[in-house]
Parts: sequence; C-alpha cells; structure tokens
Amino acid sequence: MMKRGRILADAKDDIAIIESVQDDWRVLQPAMAGKALDTLKAEIEGLKADGLVKVREYEKLELEFGSLKKGVAGVTVQFLDNSEIVRLETGQSVVVSRAERKKFYIGLAKVEGRWKIISLLTGIKEDKKNEH
Repeated sequence: MMKRGRILADAKDDIAIIESVQDDWRVLQPAMAGKALDTLKAEIEGLKADGLVKVREYEKLELEFGSLKKGVAGVTVQFLDNSEIVRLETGQSVVVSRAERKKFYIGLAKVEGRWKIISLLTGIKEDKKNEH
C-alpha cells in the first residue's frame, strides 16, 4: 500500500512539472525519462522552432493506480485541459483548449530514487454506453 501511495504522489508531482514547462524541455528531467521525455522534448522543440510555446493548464486532475508489474507502474490520468499555444514574441493565442477532457495512461519506473514517467499512452476513449 505504501508503494502505491508513493507512486501516485510522484505521478502527481510529475504532472505538475509537465504543466509548468513551456519552452525549456530540461525542466522535465526530474519528472520524465526515456521515450516519454523524448516525445515531449520533440513537441516543445518543434513548437519553439515555429516561434510558439504551449502554456499548459490542467484542472480537476484525477489519478487512478492501475498496476505494478516488473518495476513499471501504470496510472490512469484524467483532467480538464485549459492549455493554449501562444506566439513567443507576442503572447497571442493561436490554439486554445477550453475544458477539454483528456485521459492518458502513463507508465512510471523508479529512476534516480523516485517514480518518473517513462511512457505516455494517449487517445484513450471514454466509455460512452450511457450517452444518447
């Protein structure tokens, strides 16, 4: 039980770090490793090359522990995404997400003494059985 609590606490901290990053991917190093870090680094550098930056704002963050197998923990992450992409020079919004519900499955592994995000699975579909 203690391990599950530590994993969820580190995952929450990791997501807060992701939310704080804008144009310097190195801010992510305490929170991420491996392919997950490479993916966000590429996104940040690509936006920066186009003179843009993503300003992340997550609300109603929910974390649910899934499993722990072979040293990798799985956690489902849900939140309302109020992020926007802005021009670096002017601060003008180019793309805005308002209250868009996002759901991810993240993989975490113990790296340098704490649980870091090592993989991101996006595009998880919500169960829509009860919707008409």
